[in-house]
Amino acid sequence: MRTEDTPVPEEHLAPGQALWDLVTAHREGLRAEAIPGTLAVGRAAAAARAVAIAELGDAHGAALGALLGVLRDES
Repeated sequence: MRTEDTPVPEEHLAPGQALWDLVTAHREGLRAEAIPGTLAVGRAAAAARAVAIAELGDAHGAALGALLGVLRDES
């Protein structure tokens, strides 16, 4: 375990700084890119999920209604 009294050797700092610069440059590039395509895909997926949930809810309601109709039948 390092303490404040044991500094990091200089030969270990340069590769670490180079890696940090590479990662931050990549993240900055991703942030600066236009993302409308990605947003459109996400919105389309959300819309498809909403439609599927609505359809499943309707089907579930119809099935429950049919079961209740059979249970309430007095014949």
